[in-house]
Amino acid sequence: MPFTTKYEIWAWYFYEFVTVAFFYSALNFIPILITSQARDMAKENYCLMTNRTIDCNGWAKDYENIGQCSMGDYNDNTSCLHKGGEWTAEISNEASQVVFLGVEQGYASVVQISITISIILQIIFFILLGGLGDFGNNRKNLLILFNTMGSICVCIIFFFKDYSLFYLNALLYIVSNVCFGMAIVFYNAYLPIFVLNCDDIVAPNVEKKRRIKSNELSSNGMSYGFFGILVIMGINIGVTLTQDDDEYYNTRLNILICGLWTLLLPMVTYFYLKTHVGKETNGSKCLIGLNQIISVGREIKNYSQLFLFLGAYFVYSDGFSTIGGAGIQFALVELNMTIESILVGLSVVPICSIIGCAIFKHLTTNTSMSSKTVLMICIPLGMIGPIYSITALTTPIEFYIMAAFLGFIGGPVQAFSRSIFSNCIPNGQESEFFSLYEITDRGTAWLGPLIVSIVYNSTGSFRIAFLSLFPFFLIGTIVLYFFNPELALREKNSIEAR
Repeated sequence: MPFTTKYEIWAWYFYEFVTVAFFYSALNFIPILITSQARDMAKENYCLMTNRTIDCNGWAKDYENIGQCSMGDYNDNTSCLHKGGEWTAEISNEASQVVFLGVEQGYASVVQISITISIILQIIFFILLGGLGDFGNNRKNLLILFNTMGSICVCIIFFFKDYSLFYLNALLYIVSNVCFGMAIVFYNAYLPIFVLNCDDIVAPNVEKKRRIKSNELSSNGMSYGFFGILVIMGINIGVTLTQDDDEYYNTRLNILICGLWTLLLPMVTYFYLKTHVGKETNGSKCLIGLNQIISVGREIKNYSQLFLFLGAYFVYSDGFSTIGGAGIQFALVELNMTIESILVGLSVVPICSIIGCAIFKHLTTNTSMSSKTVLMICIPLGMIGPIYSITALTTPIEFYIMAAFLGFIGGPVQAFSRSIFSNCIPNGQESEFFSLYEITDRGTAWLGPLIVSIVYNSTGSFRIAFLSLFPFFLIGTIVLYFFNPELALREKNSIEAR
């Protein structure tokens, strides 16, 4: 393979800079749009069901008169808002129901159910197509294909503006999530290839230098991604503050910008990123991914430490991903925050993530701190989130503090998890194993949102639903404790020598 060039590495960084527009912006705005549309659909259904003589496009009577005002003893929504307060409604269960996929359910659970479905589909695609990236020119071609398809789906959401079409936006949300999940498999597969072909890694201590280089590239990539979040969020905030008669327009416009951003800007990466031709294809292309996964499964005893790490990642990654995504729902439902206020909190996360990545990258490069130690520090700290949500978290300021804290520990968890796993992968099987990595990530990623959805539907409280995420951090920490990075490296070298 050709040596890795600085232009190729910068192109790789740039892709992460660009695609965060989907993972950290579109995946925030799309749930906001779907939840808002589903909520308005629920209000209309309740109005028609009860034959009320009020405007069916407005809030149901229960919303107007039953609740609490953030300031003063104002006993209805209108007087509270007129005095500058925020109204927290106590809506009856019937006023919160919509029909989605043929089942009546709470409007706030539509997004969580959509996430669950998309994750199940992602796992299927990872199994069938993930390993295909290790053959011929497929890695780069599949990256381009799935990125383009996902971006187009995001753009289409802009045109479904009526709240009665919330279910179509939910379906597009599912498809786009699947496509970008596949694209990130082939993107991540470049990391071990870059490290293996860096011409500045020479004897002695080659393996140690490779681990340091992997930490450097992964952390830098994440940092550029978080910087990309700040840029796209700056654009999003500017759009959101623009007034428009259509209450959904600004949210939809932000989604369209994200779609165009991820559709057009990656062309820079496509130009500079080398193909890195893989193995020759033998047999049916449709079965390559499945056959490779089966092959790895048969030799699982030879990958004991790699799969032990995946077991830990299987759990703690879902804790972080769910608490981040459901945090927006929490702000909307429990804190009754506006979209503008939520955006402020979301902008804090990437800043603190960049700081966290920089600090821990410095420590692992200049001290004896290992990548595993970074995870053993950050993951247990994630348990503070669920506890804090049930004991406090009643104001936007507290929401911002928690967002900053989770950003500071969440960024390093992502960067160093990817780096550790990259160092365990046998050469020539990068896409195959990163498909396993994503399967592991998504394997329980359906579980967190599903638990949140079930608990919310049962209790009507996102606070209690958040508390249910506590075991993900605890169990993940315990399993990770038994992972041995040095033994994982010996297993990798043994497999490559066969």
